[in-house]
Amino acid sequence: MAHMEFERTIVVQAKSFEGQHWETKAVTQIEHAVKRFRADAGMIVTTAERTEALERAIDKACNKTEKPIDLLAAEDLSRLVIKHAPDLVFRL
Repeated sequence: MAHMEFERTIVVQAKSFEGQHWETKAVTQIEHAVKRFRADAGMIVTTAERTEALERAIDKACNKTEKPIDLLAAEDLSRLVIKHAPDLVFRL
């Protein structure tokens, strides 16, 4: 049986904020990156907590680009790092 390979391009915007993430400039940036790099999807990663304003802006960008754009924020980001840190940081 032959294996099929698929290539996907996902653009990522990383932000470091404290408290709640109100600023939506990252959404505009990821929207432009999706278009520029003809990406299949986008992701915004932030150390701050998600807000309704940020999530609404992401929903609008998804509709505009017709591509999935997701948000990885605060506690979800912490869980990801804790789960995978040994593999990411402590390679021997």
